[in-house]
Amino acid sequence: METWPHDQFRSQRRRPIDNGVYEVEVESLNDVPTKKGRRKFDVVHRVVKPEEFEGFPLYDSFTIGTKADSNAELPETWLAEKAVGARRFHDLFRAAGVKTSGNIFKDTGAIAGAHLMVEVVKEEEPLKIAEKDDDDNPTGMMIDNPYAFNQNGERRVRARVTRMNPIGTIVRGTSGTGSAPRARVCPTCGDQVSPAQYTEHMLAHVG
Repeated sequence: METWPHDQFRSQRRRPIDNGVYEVEVESLNDVPTKKGRRKFDVVHRVVKPEEFEGFPLYDSFTIGTKADSNAELPETWLAEKAVGARRFHDLFRAAGVKTSGNIFKDTGAIAGAHLMVEVVKEEEPLKIAEKDDDDNPTGMMIDNPYAFNQNGERRVRARVTRMNPIGTIVRGTSGTGSAPRARVCPTCGDQVSPAQYTEHMLAHVG
């Protein structure tokens, strides 16, 4: 009977990545639809520098499809003023220095292995999120965030890629890792609140 050392594995957990700027390598860029069937691209980066976080994965995604054009086949879907995902998708190629052809299959394959600089901001998952209708427009209502806590009941923290720039450039004036995100000023009490806590802070004034 074949066996395996199921009870001899050691935890591979390491401390979470810090706020700051990192050099990363694009591991993959895949065309994966959303739950509503709208075209979305998921990218996986691996940190190259600093060495302390070498190999750490960073995840990002770009939703392009809409209710009217779920597969993003029309140029106006990509070029619309509200097409934030499309602009960030384009920024990824610009920052990575990859010349694009307009062929999605060819371009998403060509970017693998490219290097770029990214700014990372750690944020706690908000307790409340904006409810959206079938067209992804906010309804004005706030609902419980089902992803706010992990299976152990701990508040989830995500590392969000906020900026992408070519190698050798400085992102948003920072000079290395450990740079904290800019605080926002509460219009009600005047306190400075981190972006991750802003929604929760505002809801506290209402409730």
